[in-house]
Amino acid sequence: MESFTSTKAQVWSIDFFVAIVILVGALFIFYQQGLFELNRQQQDINDLVLDAKVVSNYLVSAGYPANWTESNVSLIGLTDGSLALDETKIDSFAALAAADYTTSKHLLSTSHNFEVFFEDRTNATLTIHGVSRIGADYSAADPDNVIRIVRFVSYNSEIIKMVLYVW
Repeated sequence: MESFTSTKAQVWSIDFFVAIVILVGALFIFYQQGLFELNRQQQDINDLVLDAKVVSNYLVSAGYPANWTESNVSLIGLTDGSLALDETKIDSFAALAAADYTTSKHLLSTSHNFEVFFEDRTNATLTIHGVSRIGADYSAADPDNVIRIVRFVSYNSEIIKMVLYVW
């Protein structure tokens, strides 16, 4: 008797098994890359939130030294220490940020970009002593991730909002 063995079905099943292994491997790699990217984006956002909190805390402080000027400032603060804005400090900060934005970021202990402005109760932007905005122009930058922090401060015996964008 002659025996006849067919290998067509065996080859097909081996090809199918190899294809499934490759597909599962590719899906696993894409899944891992997606998780890595999500974790990286979440870490970036966490860094932004931390920086924004630190910068806003500095800005509502008196700074260091308490009566700082552009020539002796170690830490930028815009109030008198009791949440009342100091026009002289706002002028100095605006001049410093316009002249040397990198140094102003360093004095706020951030590597991120920032923009600071003030609003009244109706959300209208206020000009304080000739200054309406300090820092980089957030609207022109069009960043992917932005943190907005609003702090309440006193100016001319009224409560206003200090708005800070960090990106």
